Amino acid sequence: MGVAPSTQTLLILVAPSERTGRSARAWSDSIGRLARVSAIETAVAPPPGALLLVVRGETVALPLAGVVDLKAEKARLDREIAKEKLEIAKVESKLGNDDFVARAPEDIIAEHQDRLETFQARLVKLTGARERLECI
Repeated sequence: MGVAPSTQTLLILVAPSERTGRSARAWSDSIGRLARVSAIETAVAPPPGALLLVVRGETVALPLAGVVDLKAEKARLDREIAKEKLEIAKVESKLGNDDFVARAPEDIIAEHQDRLETFQARLVKLTGARERLECI
């Protein structure tokens, strides 16, 4: 996402339980250092444009305004998705060619099948990430 490692962001606990609020206050210094969080706050509802995470039934919001250029990230993911689709089409074309399959050694066929699975898995992840950005 192009975020500098030194970037710190606000962490918002959305309607936290009493126990979670207590724990966050007690561990705020450690959380801040480990997660690069500038401060921990609580809110009744998440702010618009925040990334939401659910951890053990608690909702955490990370405001992304000013931290991530969402338009640029969407464009980057769109390019990556197009690239993976192209690679999938190439491998499927080879594996769909009866002449190639008949002549190629088994290890080459297996390698192409592995590549296809890798490209498909990556496409699922990229598509999921792109869909999640639409919710922000």
